[in-house]
Amino acid sequence: MPTLPSRNVLRAEFDTAVLQLDQSRPGSKLTTEFYSRIGDSVFEAGYSALTDFCGAERKPQARLHVVSAPVGSGKTSFSLAFITAVARLAERSPDAPFGCVCVVDQITKAEALYQDLRCLLPMNAWSPYGPPIMTSGAGSPRRFSHPPGSRRISCRSTRSSWSPTPSLVARGATMPNRCRLQPRALTVVDERPEEVTVFDVEPSAAQRVREFVQEEEYAAAIGPHMDELVRFMIDRSMGGASLEQPTDHVAWIGVAERLAWFNTAEASDFVRANKGMPDMAPVLGFARSLANGYAFVARSHSGGRGTHFIGYETNLMVAPGMMLLDATADIDGVSQLCPWREVTEVPQARYDNLAIVHVPSVTRIRLHTFLRSAKNRRDYVNWMVETIKGHMEPGQRGLVVCKHALFENESVPAWPQGDERHKNRKLYTEDFGWEIEGRLLCATHWGSGIGANTWKVADVVVLFDEFYLRRHQIIATAQGLQQHKSTEGELARMKTLNSKAAVVDTLQEGHLLRWMKQMALRGRGRCYDEHGICGHQKLVYTGDLKRLLANKDRVFPGAQITTTPKTTDSRQTRADALLEILGRPGLPETITTKWISQQMGVPWRDVRQERASSAYR
Repeated sequence: MPTLPSRNVLRAEFDTAVLQLDQSRPGSKLTTEFYSRIGDSVFEAGYSALTDFCGAERKPQARLHVVSAPVGSGKTSFSLAFITAVARLAERSPDAPFGCVCVVDQITKAEALYQDLRCLLPMNAWSPYGPPIMTSGAGSPRRFSHPPGSRRISCRSTRSSWSPTPSLVARGATMPNRCRLQPRALTVVDERPEEVTVFDVEPSAAQRVREFVQEEEYAAAIGPHMDELVRFMIDRSMGGASLEQPTDHVAWIGVAERLAWFNTAEASDFVRANKGMPDMAPVLGFARSLANGYAFVARSHSGGRGTHFIGYETNLMVAPGMMLLDATADIDGVSQLCPWREVTEVPQARYDNLAIVHVPSVTRIRLHTFLRSAKNRRDYVNWMVETIKGHMEPGQRGLVVCKHALFENESVPAWPQGDERHKNRKLYTEDFGWEIEGRLLCATHWGSGIGANTWKVADVVVLFDEFYLRRHQIIATAQGLQQHKSTEGELARMKTLNSKAAVVDTLQEGHLLRWMKQMALRGRGRCYDEHGICGHQKLVYTGDLKRLLANKDRVFPGAQITTTPKTTDSRQTRADALLEILGRPGLPETITTKWISQQMGVPWRDVRQERASSAYR
């Protein structure tokens, strides 16, 4: 087992690497007071991870050290400096820990880390040819790009428990080729990984896979297994409670044994061989989860509006020597469910220069339902345009975040048309390549963009709606994080999908807050001065005002919130009116119920009664 290096010696190497990074980047602030304190936190988390790996008494600890420093505060850069320090020390000390991997969520980020490592680490720290880089894109096979003369590495190499190091960068990954076999000392995960895979399947998807199997050469070998699965799903989709667990019906008895084939290597090979079929992986993933006891059924209106078969698998990465960089780990609710997470103390940023404006949505209907109609989409897009024009000045740059359905239907304002559409896509989503009356814009959708620096020069960020997940998906995620089967934990105590469940409610609220903060700070608000005060940015938010006001000091401490009243053709409840008043700038230091009554023009008792009655709806 390697020997834990001296803290002072490793810190000296770390400081040297930080200074080199800072000097290589024009306008970098890594050595200023606020950023230096972030660096202290990253170093402490990294050193604790190495301590776990080396083991105080030859017994490594499996913990995940979490650095929840603010969005854009240099976490990635400081972790790169720490990796460099470990690699340089390993070059001089044979008994020092070595072997580092940095897992990132974007190909562009992997490329940037690769370039930085080539500058920071000498060539002899890699192979004689320099480090190759491995990347994988959504829906595409892994592919490799190499510096001139470098040799290929196998995909298996990146998954092994050792690294022939000193370091490796992945989603992208750079893999050095010194064949000194030893367990990898340090794994840095940049942004929260997908710790639970949720399979959300409808009977129609399983039927399509069944028909596919019947038409192929697999009919005899695999057909009976698909028949068994489809039979189970059809029988359970014909009505019942909103939530069904294995203990709720006799149909679940023996299902694990009848579907055991889906848990075999043959089934996994079949999925890989037919990955071009969209339904294949989720359907067989659900079947595998069902066979293992990690599945349940969710019904909308007793199945009249659809039945969802939910399976989940845990992908938790917990091993000695791990560090997670996640700006919103303090608010996303996950750490509360994962006792193996060790949260490192970090300095907090201030958002005094972030001006938040709340704009009420154009509809009170759930947006995924509202946008199914072409007319509603046109009305919604027209409202988006007016909102953008009303809160951006000509010449400003802005990022628009909206529902993925608008991208799918090419209904985002000013969507590129004709044969040039695909060529212009990058300009549209990354390069502020489209405009609305002089306002330079780009767009992304909810579910994409966390960790991206692409839009850091944006003066305005407009968040249209929020990133909701269905409750059954949150339930499955909570179960997976706690490694509970569907007959255990919070799910076992729930009677309906909407049953009170503290774990599920915490995770659901945390998911919304995480995406709100992450996407809100994609613009200039992610840049801080030496005191930790963010850059000047405007945030236009059309989501839930109550959630924003209740969590403002946790999510955006120091920011000022301004509310805009609903338009005259929108129904405004007294609760809405009260929130609008409380969101006005320049409120008096003391607010009395009499003053609120005067502002609203109704007696306070009427306001109080409506608030009380709404709590029970």
